[in-house]
Amino acid sequence: MARSTREEFAAKFIPCCNARRAVALRELQILRRLSPHLRLSSLRNAFQTPDSLLIILSDLCYEEMLDRLSKKTEFSESDVTIYIRQLLEGLAYIHGCDVMHLDIKPSNILMAHPTGDNIKICDFGFAQQVIPSHSQHSCFGFPEFVAPEITLNLPVSTASDLWPVGVLTYLCLHGTTPFIGENDRATLQNVLRGWSCLKRQQARLSTGSRDFICQLLAQEQKYEH
Repeated sequence: MARSTREEFAAKFIPCCNARRAVALRELQILRRLSPHLRLSSLRNAFQTPDSLLIILSDLCYEEMLDRLSKKTEFSESDVTIYIRQLLEGLAYIHGCDVMHLDIKPSNILMAHPTGDNIKICDFGFAQQVIPSHSQHSCFGFPEFVAPEITLNLPVSTASDLWPVGVLTYLCLHGTTPFIGENDRATLQNVLRGWSCLKRQQARLSTGSRDFICQLLAQEQKYEH
């Protein structure tokens, strides 16, 4: 909290041992590249010591979006649309700055206010700046939300951020992710098989939701594994 203004901020403490220093500094560089935006948790300041990095963020966010949604007595697809539209707005801005987030999942989508419906995308620890004409790869993410190309260590792009939006949309509507398996390996196998193989999951959706999710989970190729 700033004593002079009583403003509250969020802080992220990152240990900077030799193995993590480059990753921590990359996250700081990404945050500096992204100007303050309504849908992002933006950089306010940063302090570096020989063994740590403290990132001060301009907004104190609250609970996860899914937790807020689950507290509603009832909600419709229109309610889910409010959140997903904001998520896409944030990603459009991030991608317009030539940045890939690469870790879209429920814990990284937080509510901006205790009672309002505005969300903010946070945690740019896996984010990368887009380098034209270069093949870029990402660390493995959370199995239920990771795009197939990340699972197979294939080149990533801004499109890799859209796959988890489709998964998250389904999760908001049905309380479970479409590719969940008995364990992480089974989940990843389901991810590689793709949305087109999940007929039962598709049948649970309205036509509009199914078409929207199909577009986000479209695969240009069949992944072999």
